Amino acid sequence: MKDISCELKKLDAYHGAEYAQRIIELFNEFPNDSSQIDNYVAKRVYAIAFSADEAIAKGIRCQVEDVAEMISSDRRRHVA
Repeated sequence: MKDISCELKKLDAYHGAEYAQRIIELFNEFPNDSSQIDNYVAKRVYAIAFSADEAIAKGIRCQVEDVAEMISSDRRRHVA
């Protein structure tokens, strides 16, 4: 008999539509473990959202640094 914990760990190998399809399959295979599946998926979604937030913040920092550098460079040119 398959173990839900092992099957959930295997989810990390899937992405996109394949991931969604595998989740549906797991709900069908393990109807009594739906809350465990929900929790696992929620944790993965949270991790992805956190990662996206970090990437956005890094992108914004880079853009601000670029603008600050352009302003600084422009000021030096006008002062000289």
